[in-house]
Order: sequence, then structure tokens, then C-alpha cells
Amino acid sequence: TLLEGHLPRALVPLAAKAVGLTGLMLLGIVVSIVLSFLLGRVERVLLSQRLRSRDERGEYAKRISTLLTLLRTIVLAVTWATVVVAMLSHAGMDITPILASAGILGLAVGFGAQNLVRDVISGFFHIMENQVRVGDVVRINTIGGLVEEITYRIIVLRDLEQAVHVMPHGRVETLTNYTKDVSAMLIDVGVAYKEHPDTVIAALHDVAQEMMDDPEWRPKLLEPLEVLGLDAFADSAV
Repeated sequence: TLLEGHLPRALVPLAAKAVGLTGLMLLGIVVSIVLSFLLGRVERVLLSQRLRSRDERGEYAKRISTLLTLLRTIVLAVTWATVVVAMLSHAGMDITPILASAGILGLAVGFGAQNLVRDVISGFFHIMENQVRVGDVVRINTIGGLVEEITYRIIVLRDLEQAVHVMPHGRVETLTNYTKDVSAMLIDVGVAYKEHPDTVIAALHDVAQEMMDDPEWRPKLLEPLEVLGLDAFADSAV
């Protein structure tokens, strides 16, 4: 062989192993670069989709970036774990005990961190399915509030009393989203008994129309105001 013609016979096996290890290392680098490139292309294709508004584009971009970052981390970790095992095997080490130990360690870690794994998996599907976004008003189980932050593991809510609630994804049993795609705000307006209902309703419609005509408010109002009528009689107002 080429190595036998230039090296002492005793060094040929060592040189062959060194060449093999170098080849495996280069293969791992090439595979990592190719996978990162392909995932980058997927991200660009997904982000090129046309959405209706700038807010939608921003939220969509964040969601895609979050998912692909997680996927890229998993893919690269699996790739390099495979390369390391192959390099150890090529170097002449018996990898059976290593794999057995890794399996036991993985089982122990998985058992001890099962809540963390459950939170991350649930968070992955919450983000992928776009069930909830930053800025949504939601009720999770029995707690309602504004979504301020979403990570792989938790959802952060702020309620009307400005208290912050940290909810792990794995503990979300019921999620009610009040602002998914569309939303409505129900406001009770108290009016003195002496005022004529028709006059009050007309005034409300005038104010609503002014808001619809205002460039700052118009994008936030999807439909004109709807007055449902009288539904309660208090001590000093209706």
C-alpha cells in the first residue's frame, strides 16, 4: 500500500487508523455543513410565504426560527454522537460497554428529567401548531392573562393584577385563546336612568365611527361596533 512504501511496518496500522479517524472527522464536518445548509434553505422557503400583515410575518418568522433551531440542535447532536462512536470503534475500542453505559445513563437522566422532556415536547407542538403566540390573551387551566413570553419549556402570563404566572407546557391541560385570528371585547357601559337609550346608542356609534376613521385605530378594529342593548338594571344606572 501507499503507507507501507513510506513508513516502517510497525507504524502502518497507526497511520491507517489516523487516516481513518481524520476521514470520519471530515465526514462529520461535511455532513453538519450540508444539514445546516438544507435546514437554512427550508427556513428561507418557509419564511418566503406571503402573510397578510407585518405582525403575522413577525410571529411566523419567530415560530419557524424557534422550531428549526431546536431541530438543528437535535440533528447536529445525533450526527456528532454517531461520528464519535464510529471514531472510537475505528480506533479499536470496544464500544459495547460505552453504548450500554450511555443507554443506562440516558434512561436515568430521562427518568429524572421526564417532566422537562414532557415540557419540551409539549412546547414543541404548541409552537409548531401555532396554538398560542406572544401578545395573545389566553386562559391556561384556571389562570388567565396576556402571553408575554414563550420558550420551549414555559409560557409566561401576566394577569390583570400584573402578577406573572409561569406555566410549564407539560402542565397545560386546557388552553383557551381569546385572540386567536379574531377577538371581541365586551364592554358594559353604565348610563343614568334619565338618559334616553336611543340617544346613548347613537353616541356610542358616533364614537366607534370616529375610531374606525382614525388611521391609528383602524387596523385594530375588524368590524363596526355592535350594541347589544340593555341587559342589566343597577341601582343608579342601566
